[in-house]
Amino acid sequence: MLGCWYTRQPYRFIEKALLLYDEYLRRQKEREEQERQRRSSPGRGDWNVVGQKEREEQERQRHLEEIRRQREDQHRRELEAERQRQREFAYKSEVSRIKNLEPLELERYTAQLFERMGFQCTLTPRTGDHGIDVRLMSPEGQKEIAQCKQWKSGKKIAEKDLREFYGTLIDEKASRGYYVAPHGFTTKAEEWTQGKPIVLADANWLGQKARKFFPEPKRRLIFQSNFSNAADGWYENNAPDHRVFRRNGYYHVKVLIPEWEQCQHPKTNPIVDFFTQVDAQFATNGSQTTECGFIFRPKQVEQNFSYYRFGITRSGYYALHIVDGKNHRKCLLDYRFSKFLDVEGGFNTLTIQMTKQSISLGVNGITLATVEDEEISPGYVGLFVSAGRDNRFAEARFRNFQLYSIESIL
Repeated sequence: MLGCWYTRQPYRFIEKALLLYDEYLRRQKEREEQERQRRSSPGRGDWNVVGQKEREEQERQRHLEEIRRQREDQHRRELEAERQRQREFAYKSEVSRIKNLEPLELERYTAQLFERMGFQCTLTPRTGDHGIDVRLMSPEGQKEIAQCKQWKSGKKIAEKDLREFYGTLIDEKASRGYYVAPHGFTTKAEEWTQGKPIVLADANWLGQKARKFFPEPKRRLIFQSNFSNAADGWYENNAPDHRVFRRNGYYHVKVLIPEWEQCQHPKTNPIVDFFTQVDAQFATNGSQTTECGFIFRPKQVEQNFSYYRFGITRSGYYALHIVDGKNHRKCLLDYRFSKFLDVEGGFNTLTIQMTKQSISLGVNGITLATVEDEEISPGYVGLFVSAGRDNRFAEARFRNFQLYSIESIL
């Protein structure tokens, strides 16, 4: 028995060792396969890292989008507040202008205002008018009258003046009377007219009506261009110092050397009083001193070519100069910063309104400044791009050019 036990036990031990070794090899192979798969593709821990990075990037983009939206909202609120301020300023300016009209100018202004309101108006002769300056026929066919008084001393209309006007109103058998007096009425005069068919039209009353019925001087479109047609007069050129070309509905002007200004204008007739606008955008890789904008009133005197220029820079400044043929500049408005200029690479809508000696400069619906200039001369309206001393090149593109002639309301 002993001999049998000793002879069989080693074989069992060897079988068991072989089984263990096979199991070891199988597990080793599984581990190697798992390691190979882990190296060839991200594991759970790696996926967590990738997911975290994606979430962080998405959060960063959402944060940037929120900042951009807040900036746009703030910019929109500032624009609207500035427009409201300018509307109030325009209203106060109109009130002040009405108070300074000459007596005959006030009568004409009153007649034109009532015509805009739908009345039929007739100005009476300067003498023998019996206290009536404008005879009116209302849109409903009612006979009405208006009397205008403009005291240079700023004197207010008293009760006795209104009593006389009321007598004229009854004699004329008019249904209503308007007493136009920009400097206003005394308290007793206002109390006396209560319940009577008399309208007290002071400067504030006239200003409110003017704001409603005279919103803008009358404009007549004389030229417009979307820069898609070569027949509209904007030429293209490829020269050593500049390039001018159309592309995808935009008009590109590129200056290739420092301290060079390239001007373009379409084939239009010279004009004195006008309103013009265009959308302008700077190239994203240009210098901060790159400048673009309008030229107007260019003229040739012997060998010299002079013109007015309203320009904006990429850094948010604007200016108005007169440039002569020797590149000397007369400053009408030196460079000023405006928060209403888009300096983030978007389009800026530039406007100029030229009426008699008044030049109003605007951007994105906001009036930046109004400058008085004694010289009145007709000329063309065009565009320019300018490179400064530090510019390797300067480039801007334009769209939606419009030009209107202006007819004054008076």
